[in-house]
Amino acid sequence: MSLSPKQITTRFNHAAATYDEVASLQREMANALLSRFEKGSPESTLQIADLGCGTGHLLGQLSQRGFLKLHGFDIACNMLATARSSMPNGSTKFTEADLQALPVADEHFDVLFSNAAIQWCDTERAAAEIHRVLRPGGRGFISTFGPRTLQQWRSVFESHGHSSVHSFESTSQLTETFENTGLRLNQVETRLNTQSFHNVKDMFDSIKKLGASNATFQRKPISKSVFQSIHAEFQRRLTSAGVLKLTFEAISFEAIRSYSKPFEATRS
Repeated sequence: MSLSPKQITTRFNHAAATYDEVASLQREMANALLSRFEKGSPESTLQIADLGCGTGHLLGQLSQRGFLKLHGFDIACNMLATARSSMPNGSTKFTEADLQALPVADEHFDVLFSNAAIQWCDTERAAAEIHRVLRPGGRGFISTFGPRTLQQWRSVFESHGHSSVHSFESTSQLTETFENTGLRLNQVETRLNTQSFHNVKDMFDSIKKLGASNATFQRKPISKSVFQSIHAEFQRRLTSAGVLKLTFEAISFEAIRSYSKPFEATRS
């Protein structure tokens, strides 16, 4: 899957003002990562990063819990502006950066979070960068979305000749990719969530407000007539069932960097 960083940046910059209106699931996912982290009796002096920090919900929660050395990264400057304005003090650092190429030294962070962000990346690059910036023994708390996400949306769009749903990786694919970097995965969990809508426009608006549309280079534009047909199909489903449902498959795990370097085969 070849993603367009320019499209991703543009969409999340546009969504910064509306993201929090519709991001209840993303906040739940962030809170679940925080719960995992807190079970380890963490020290307040840890260097902590949030990769793809968005509007800053997770960083705000960490700040309220007394953590001081916080650093948020996001590819969208408008998201960072919103996050910065929401923080209770000015001690948190914010940097506009792609989480696949962070402007920090190797082994810089004790802990990092990445909530609902790596699905917008090349997973191999993201995993390698997480491994690089974590200190030996460091812990990463990561959530993303799996392939059953928006399956209803995918079904309708594909029936009209368009693959306008982002491609999501499975738990087995994610596990293999992260472990190949030398990270050890712990407690990989999958949970299905369903959001219900009673209006077709509200359903479309919820995706737009998240900035969560397809951002592949190969995406074909949808003509007005085809979009009207897709809209009509959703309306027929709504009339028949009385509700429109969208599925989201939330995947979360802890990634631990070992104290030893991963094995590298030597050339003969």
